[in-house]
Amino acid sequence: MRRLPTRPLLASIGAIGLACANPFGGGPVVPAPGTPVPAPEVLAPDTAPAPSRWPLTPMARVPADRVVPLPSGARLLDLDVHPAGRFAVAVTSGPAETPPVTRVWTWDFVGALAPVPLDGVEEVAFSPFDGSLYVVTHGADAWTVTRGTLAPGGAWAPAGTVHTGEAPLSALVAPFVRFDDEERVLFARAHAPGRTEVLGVSRWGGAPSTVTVEQPVGPAGSAAPLSVHPATGALLWRDAQGGVFVHDWDREAGGWRVGEPATDAALPPEAPVATGGEVWTWSPNGYYAIVWAPGTAGVRFRDPDGTLHAVSGPTFLAAPVSAANGRTLVGWTDAGLATVAVPLPLAAVRFLGAVPDATRVALASEGLAVTATAHAGLDAAYEALPTDAPGAPVFASVDGLLDVVHAGYRAVFAKVARDVSKPRFAAFVDALDAAATHDDEKRVYEIARTTKRLLAGDYAFPEGERVLAGVLAESELHRATIDFAELRPRGPYAASPELQRYYRAFRYLDRLDLTEEERAHLHGDAALVTAWKGWVDTLAPFVAGTRYDGLFGDAWPRTAYVRPACLPPAVTAHPRRVYPLAWGMDGEILERTVAHADLDDVCGVPERVVPSGLDLLHALGSAEAATIQRAEYARHPRLEGVHIALRSEFAGPIPSDRLVTAWMGIVQRVGTATHVPEGVDPERWRRRLLETALASWASLRHDGGTVGEFGGAGSARGATAAAVGAVG
Repeated sequence: MRRLPTRPLLASIGAIGLACANPFGGGPVVPAPGTPVPAPEVLAPDTAPAPSRWPLTPMARVPADRVVPLPSGARLLDLDVHPAGRFAVAVTSGPAETPPVTRVWTWDFVGALAPVPLDGVEEVAFSPFDGSLYVVTHGADAWTVTRGTLAPGGAWAPAGTVHTGEAPLSALVAPFVRFDDEERVLFARAHAPGRTEVLGVSRWGGAPSTVTVEQPVGPAGSAAPLSVHPATGALLWRDAQGGVFVHDWDREAGGWRVGEPATDAALPPEAPVATGGEVWTWSPNGYYAIVWAPGTAGVRFRDPDGTLHAVSGPTFLAAPVSAANGRTLVGWTDAGLATVAVPLPLAAVRFLGAVPDATRVALASEGLAVTATAHAGLDAAYEALPTDAPGAPVFASVDGLLDVVHAGYRAVFAKVARDVSKPRFAAFVDALDAAATHDDEKRVYEIARTTKRLLAGDYAFPEGERVLAGVLAESELHRATIDFAELRPRGPYAASPELQRYYRAFRYLDRLDLTEEERAHLHGDAALVTAWKGWVDTLAPFVAGTRYDGLFGDAWPRTAYVRPACLPPAVTAHPRRVYPLAWGMDGEILERTVAHADLDDVCGVPERVVPSGLDLLHALGSAEAATIQRAEYARHPRLEGVHIALRSEFAGPIPSDRLVTAWMGIVQRVGTATHVPEGVDPERWRRRLLETALASWASLRHDGGTVGEFGGAGSARGATAAAVGAVG
């Protein structure tokens, strides 16, 4: 036994089976004194279930501040909420009959209680897997656990007996874990006056397995289950005196080892985490422990660090239950059944992913899962993302539709590049080969022949080896030092060997810097110029504009907002490119917000080294981004004026005349949206939208970087990482 966990959740959906391995077999079973126990069921070794076996249940929002009275004089025996939040089921007993007769009701959180034709019911528990209902009934000579389905209006359809016996049953729990890939329920069975043991039974019935054993301290031999942690498998249980204990799942032993005495003399004696009648249960996703104390208004939520957070509300007469999304409590009060909102930052999910200890504070305060990086800067973390796995998203936003847009954009881009652009490029290289016949064009001829070999996947020559190795080396043909790492395929061009060869070939040829004599001779070849324009125009829908001249004239429109006096040396020194790289508004915005050592101060913000994606959204019209960035003005006074100028220039509607500008329009709309849904914290909602917009923009830049320039603001991918990191 140990104290309540001091770590956040450990397991993702795919790992639940490992974290909660078979609590009913494999470990030693020691029955409570004098209790006949059936032979334990032998279970197979635990395996992690396939994610598809775990339900993705649409969870309705259970409304808060709703009350429905119980029948006059009735008291509540048990209560549970459907896992989809559709309704609650309650068991009551009234004083009019002797002995009291129990009745079952459903409540849809709107109208009155609706009766269910079930007799002798003592307790109920919904299956979190399929919404079926387990009921404990007491007949003339037997106690039974039955599984069935219950409709909101009260229609009951039994599906089978789970367990039956003469001993009284109580404390029914249907945990959101599987054991040996099978759902099992827990309950307490009386073995002596005032003492119980915990049994576990398959949803299909069969022999029960004893779970609890004698306690090492206090009156021996009594335990009742309270809750099983949905990710770690830790068991909360209560003894006969009301002490609450927690036991970790022991994988090696295959059980909780409840009550085994410590063998190490250095270990402290086992002690409860609570006494005095408190009831503890895990929250639906396991992040909090919910603590109810008799006679106390509201409840408390205990986080993994041990901090107790008060949730105000009425004085519940019994421990309330939580809706599956964790946002609402339902419980018994003097006024009847009541619903109470939970205002804590608790994600409406069943499980949270593995989170390092160092991020617990952020998780608890923001309701978000964050992951630290070992890189010195966010740009390095982004650069480390694999570019040879085009199927993986660059950043996963919370809006899956935008990921679908990205997937469609990338698919179209790759198809156009493979089926149209590559053949046209090959035709252009053939035309260049044929046109370079003048004695002064021998170098151009050799570059054309080298490009052909690269396009065919032939690297068995010195220049080809440098291309494949991605090294920084001197190229005699280009008469310059080339960083061949820039020829490494990325984005959509990494999707297939064919596109990889194409990318290396056209980026190699793009290094061609013609002399005026070479260009004059080649420009006179009409077939060559036509082939060049036909190739370059292929990807025009994916390009917003450029700040380069084309090799043989203008291929794409000049970007209107480019300032000629602020063009960096990389552009002015090599203005004519075989492939005029794209330059969009996002690159222009980011470049204006950082310092440039080789340009006048009016072209940027002195001493500001790294841009932020918030600069982009600020310029596109986001008031929330402007609010977040005000602190930057103390460090960089010129930034405020730059932001004002950018906003006046770029905050207007973005035309959707090309694919790339249409996507930027989506980024603008998401990032500047002002509507906030009812019941949602406005600031968190707006910042979620900023993160979503920047995540989508990151995907666009990741693909667009293959045909665009990074600009003086530094790596587009580095700016992207700074963008997303700045929102949190």
